Amino acid sequence: MNVIQRLSPFIARWGYLAIFVATFLENMGIPVPGEIFILIAGTFALHGKIFLPFVILVGAAGAVLGDSVIFFIGRFGGRKAIAKLRDWLSIDRRTLEKIDSFYHRRGPYAVTFGRFITGGRFTVAITSGASGTMSWERYVFYDYLGALIWAGAFGIAGFYFANQISQVLNVLTRSSVLLGIILLLLTIGYAVITYILRRYRRKAKR
Repeated sequence: MNVIQRLSPFIARWGYLAIFVATFLENMGIPVPGEIFILIAGTFALHGKIFLPFVILVGAAGAVLGDSVIFFIGRFGGRKAIAKLRDWLSIDRRTLEKIDSFYHRRGPYAVTFGRFITGGRFTVAITSGASGTMSWERYVFYDYLGALIWAGAFGIAGFYFANQISQVLNVLTRSSVLLGIILLLLTIGYAVITYILRRYRRKAKR
């Protein structure tokens, strides 16, 4: 039994509630395939069992609520955790100031489009909360905008490509994984280069 056959009964029985819970849990970092729920729900909408605009709105709402939980974890606990792990993570005050400045200037773009990268939505939620320069109201506005685009893409794909749903799922999964790998490699590369440069500067000062 494939993932579509496993998840379809949940949508058939619980409808919008299944979509909301799935996207909420996924965006909290729990391994639940929320986007696949939306994709399958799009096929249900094609047959008139549920209403596609509601699928998109409910899926986006669940995603934003899950993101908001992570945002507040970052807001109330992230800064303290960074302070305790600052030496181990090689994070200085200048780095923290750069993060704050980034979310002050580029936060809307990161929040809106970060969710399209595997792991990006969780990372953006917790770091934007920890930065302290973006209010929750501003965060939610741009997060919901991105969530609507995200849920709309999966819902519409399921609606218009219901007969090729397995192929669509494979393409979307591979694209998401590829973007996630690229982001991970870039992050690791940046961290390694930063660490080497700091060690070099410390030795140069001695």
